[in-house]
Amino acid sequence: MIWLTWRQFRAQALTALAILAAAAVYLLITGLHMHHIYTADLATCTPQNDCSGVLNQFQQSYDGPFHLLELLTIVAPGLIGISWGGFNGLQIAAHAPAELGAVVSICSTDDRYLDDVHYMGGCLLASNMLSWASVMLAYNARPPDPAVVGDAWRDMWLDRMESSPPFVESWVTHQRRDEFWKQGSVAEDFSAITCPVYMAGGWSDAYRNAILRFLEGYPGPCKGLIGPWNHTYPEQGVPGPAIGFLQECVRFYDCHLKGTDNGIMDEPKLRVYMAESVRPEPGRSYWPGRWLATEGWPAQEVETRSYALGGAGTLGGEAGTCWPSRSRSSASPSRTSRCRRTSRSPSSSSGCATSGRTAPRPSSRAGC
Repeated sequence: MIWLTWRQFRAQALTALAILAAAAVYLLITGLHMHHIYTADLATCTPQNDCSGVLNQFQQSYDGPFHLLELLTIVAPGLIGISWGGFNGLQIAAHAPAELGAVVSICSTDDRYLDDVHYMGGCLLASNMLSWASVMLAYNARPPDPAVVGDAWRDMWLDRMESSPPFVESWVTHQRRDEFWKQGSVAEDFSAITCPVYMAGGWSDAYRNAILRFLEGYPGPCKGLIGPWNHTYPEQGVPGPAIGFLQECVRFYDCHLKGTDNGIMDEPKLRVYMAESVRPEPGRSYWPGRWLATEGWPAQEVETRSYALGGAGTLGGEAGTCWPSRSRSSASPSRTSRCRRTSRSPSSSSGCATSGRTAPRPSSRAGC
């Protein structure tokens, strides 16, 4: 049977083999040249601590080989990652490779400037920025394994330590939202992504806000999940309850990579865990609460409520109004109230008021 199959399709098989061999030779020659140029370009830009422009130019210069690799892809791949692995999944998807079937991004961000370890609302996050830059410097300075690189490991190690800059220098150099941050922020153009995306994370993690922003901004098929967890995978979720997230990923990939009609995209677009109020304690392993679901985000069920600061440590009353002081003495006018009236109208939220976010409209969903 094998012999008959070979005789029947040998022409096609030999043609395909010749094409693959030619592509392999081309990619080998091009790859060696790319390696040389890449190393030289990095050596040029590293002292300035800004390689964003060099990397973009490098990618544009070798656009042909990248497309060839895409054509050689036999199956539609899916990407999954947490933290910087989740960042990479979103950023690869933003390049819209035709073969990318789906992305699961966990504890990641859509905006490297607005919502990451460097700045928050334009304010420098000194505690996170410096500590993370120090961690990355230590990672980059680790020696290579002699079992992998041979006797040259020491020279490579010294060169690595010499050429690895403290990342904090480039981060504080770019204190505005410039190209340095934009090129890694998919929020600049959500529509550049063309594949289904599953965003997941936890309320105890710093990257929780990106999930809601992505669901609101991305026009394509997507899902969101927010549990009580910290910076970890949902199946390992702490504080609990953890969930069977691997099973959820299998369903998501089966739907978009295999075309299996399992109905996952007909289920609620966003699931969130509403935690109950509990006394603070160190090392909480479980947070009591309940799961909520909505067909889209922003959700029709969500409304805006404004609360003014009230007396005795409460929220209530009309924004901009004042209340009596707890002090028994009323001799001093400054003690008769705890806030001053402003020229703003009550609806404009004075210095005594706080307000929530508005989420007025539903999002559409795609079935599978």
